[in-house]
Amino acid sequence: MVRTKVNSRTLQEKFPKIYEQLFSQCMVVVSSGDTLFWSGEYVRFFGGLAILQKLPVKVFVGLELVAEPKVSFADHLYGYAPYQDRFIDLTMEQAKEKRLLDFLNKYVQTFSIKMGFKIHLLSEAHCGGGLGTTGVVLTCLAAAILILFEQITPQELEQINQKSLQEQIQDPNSPFNKIFRLAWKLTAICRGGFSSGATSFGAMLATNQPIVFVSEGSDCVKDHPTVIDWKDPLENCKVFEQIAYWGAPLATVFGLREPLTWPVDIARIWSGSMVNTEHILKSISHIQRELEETRKFILKPLAKNLNFEQ
Repeated sequence: MVRTKVNSRTLQEKFPKIYEQLFSQCMVVVSSGDTLFWSGEYVRFFGGLAILQKLPVKVFVGLELVAEPKVSFADHLYGYAPYQDRFIDLTMEQAKEKRLLDFLNKYVQTFSIKMGFKIHLLSEAHCGGGLGTTGVVLTCLAAAILILFEQITPQELEQINQKSLQEQIQDPNSPFNKIFRLAWKLTAICRGGFSSGATSFGAMLATNQPIVFVSEGSDCVKDHPTVIDWKDPLENCKVFEQIAYWGAPLATVFGLREPLTWPVDIARIWSGSMVNTEHILKSISHIQRELEETRKFILKPLAKNLNFEQ
């Protein structure tokens, strides 16, 4: 069996019908490249520095208009499975889907335009493989919703990578921040309050260079009322609208000339096991608490009972 070289162009050439179906059904389609973490895959959730890079495979999110003013997912969500060399149906955890749809159905009611839509997904990477695809998917979804409800224009979306990134980051009303903040919040809602913003930030940029990103750690959100005790779905993870962040392509950080060639090819090996980021993060938080309790025990009760002079 000849393996398919996995990049967006080869997949579109080999499976044209699934792409044609997506674009024929949907009023708006937004895509962005998936990501790979060089470092900081988990420390980013606790305020650590992350370095990530775009992959040559994309995520496509489309919105199909429906008569009822309601948001739902399409019956079939597709992801490419390299081990089967075909697109297969993806499943979303019911708890994630409910949190996300509860928020979105309230959120779209805040616009003067009233319409409903189904969310379509076509991922060229295998969702659940631990690449952080959730943040990329929800960035595409955020951009598509804002375009559909005329909060930003397609031209403004195209111009994001032509303008000064730092100026856009500093302007809370920039199209960049409108999309990024909504995407970050959607990712946090989907993950039960866990999101560093790194993959959503990476999805906003068009660059072949590594991307540096840092945001405030989980300490500022883990006990926040909008994360643990929200009453209205619109309040869910609202704190993510204010969390400080910063990021840039590597060339910007080191003052290198654009365009910077990055001659690194990437081979991905998938174990065949799904990775649940939320479960990993919860276990890390549990370990953190145990280490803190151990530290307190060593510094106080145990230290008092030890006589190092004897």
